Amino acid sequence: MRQRIIERDSAGEPRGAEIRRAGIGLLALGMIGIAAGCGGDTPGTSSTGGGTTSTGTGSGFTGGVGGESALQCSVGPRDILVSDGVGMSPSVAFAADHYLVAWTSTVKDAGDIRVALLDAKGHKVTEQALAEGPGEAGFPSVIPEAGGGFLVVWQDISASGAAIRGRRVDALGVPKAAAFTIAQSTSADARPSAVPAAGGAAAAWSDGPGATLGQLTAEQIANKISIDQAFHPSLGGSGANLGITWIAGTKLGASLLPGPNGPLVPVMFRNAPGKPNAPRVAVHEDGTLSVVWEDTRAGDGKETIYLTRIDKSGKASAERLIPSSAESANYPDVAWTGSHDAVVYYQYRDGPPAIYLSLVTKGLTASAPDLKISGDGLAVRYPRIARTGDPVGTLGVVYVEKDGPIRAALVACP
Repeated sequence: MRQRIIERDSAGEPRGAEIRRAGIGLLALGMIGIAAGCGGDTPGTSSTGGGTTSTGTGSGFTGGVGGESALQCSVGPRDILVSDGVGMSPSVAFAADHYLVAWTSTVKDAGDIRVALLDAKGHKVTEQALAEGPGEAGFPSVIPEAGGGFLVVWQDISASGAAIRGRRVDALGVPKAAAFTIAQSTSADARPSAVPAAGGAAAAWSDGPGATLGQLTAEQIANKISIDQAFHPSLGGSGANLGITWIAGTKLGASLLPGPNGPLVPVMFRNAPGKPNAPRVAVHEDGTLSVVWEDTRAGDGKETIYLTRIDKSGKASAERLIPSSAESANYPDVAWTGSHDAVVYYQYRDGPPAIYLSLVTKGLTASAPDLKISGDGLAVRYPRIARTGDPVGTLGVVYVEKDGPIRAALVACP
């Protein structure tokens, strides 16, 4: 399979390997009956290059607040070799006592899906092909399932857009049965996102001029709704709630997904020049959302990371600038630790791009200095994060070495 790995803007227009734009339009409401779950854009929406920090709403984090406990994290094994060959667009999930990493393999034809099982200490157990063939496959999203297994969804490019496909992987990292088609999208840049939900999973993807959201039970998608003029939707969750975020022109949208049969209640936010890219969402136990994204308000080459917290009443907080450094920062992901938002991103500081983690308190301040996760000397990008929930607060982070393999690091946030 071949994957289109040209970096594209939000309308699917090629822009070269290191520049991106995003978004369109407004939201149409719908109903969906899904609940419960846990968290999770993929390469193609990230920029490189140095620059100064963005300006606009929000300010950089400079320290904690009195009354809020600081959380200190430490890096364990880092730059773990996950893939045997070159890869792109990784995704990671944790179940029982192991991680599954899925990515787009570029070894044979730049468009196969492969998976690797890592144990709880980051040791690689096995690597398997999940989807191979003449088509163009890419942008996998992996989530845990009952019994320690996983579900991987991805896109297969077709003449009319893309097929959203899925396949299950057992607790030993071995693919089960055959791949199945979940849905058809009219967009060749569908980039599906999945999250565990009551009775199965929730899935969302770009679909023509908007996005589609639905409930997946076994191999069947149901309760589909359309989100008009929404682009690159991303699902996340923790506890009893799920959340979704999406790009809408120069704005972002987000909503809890209450169930059963509860409506989406969209919150639209971001008032700044430029556009948002690569939004991700985490859901707290109290039903509040944290949305992170890459922001171009200061111009191309000056991208940085912002976070907004959305309370249960639907009110969005101020937009907070995350990195303490003024250099270009890109492609965030977020996980809720139970007390803090852990935000990962790649940034240019003293050399090639490296992976950093910032901790954000409930009061929207920094809990500790930014933590460099990847080792020196490697140019790495496109991080994704998974929370284990173990006693030492381990977070699994995967990322891509430039023109190289998929790598991983483990971070303890006790």
